[in-house]
Amino acid sequence: MKFAPFLFVIVLSIFFCCQKEITPVPNDCPPVDTAAILALYQTPVDTAAICSLCQVAVDTAAICSLCQVEPPTKTEILVKQPWQVDEVLRNIAGVNTHYLRGSVNTTGTNYDFIKLTFNSDGTGTYTDENGTTYTMTWQFTSSDEHNMQAIVNTTPTPTTFIWNLVEISENSFQQTTVIEPNGLISDRYTPIP
Repeated sequence: MKFAPFLFVIVLSIFFCCQKEITPVPNDCPPVDTAAILALYQTPVDTAAICSLCQVAVDTAAICSLCQVEPPTKTEILVKQPWQVDEVLRNIAGVNTHYLRGSVNTTGTNYDFIKLTFNSDGTGTYTDENGTTYTMTWQFTSSDEHNMQAIVNTTPTPTTFIWNLVEISENSFQQTTVIEPNGLISDRYTPIP
């Protein structure tokens, strides 16, 4: 949280405010619940709850405007941690196969070793099914960030992945790829614990 130190100062100020008599205070301050104050510090700001703890009038609009935190971008989520294959659904020439980490594998490929690392400068690494790690470059290829391209520096020639229907969240990175001439593969990656 970008404004966590600022929020902590506000909470502490209110805490000390409640410990002293301040005029004008319409009622005596109730006993301070320090566990509640700490819980508020670790969760999104509920200014009404903070103010009710001490019966203090606070300019909530000013506090809220300072505490607004933008959600992370897709790039920020991707570069935050390395990713591993969690599930794969494939249809090659009309034959469906499935891989689920730690459970099912009817694909004929060991996806246990495949990992991706994204760097904010458009570089990264790709570890293949044999455990060999290669450098790569990557980029979003559409303005809505639902399409990506990754070029893995495999030898003797680079391998290009064209990922479509890309969905990125804190818990998963999913994509679908057309495999020429008659295949489709859909993968879900999860952060490496």
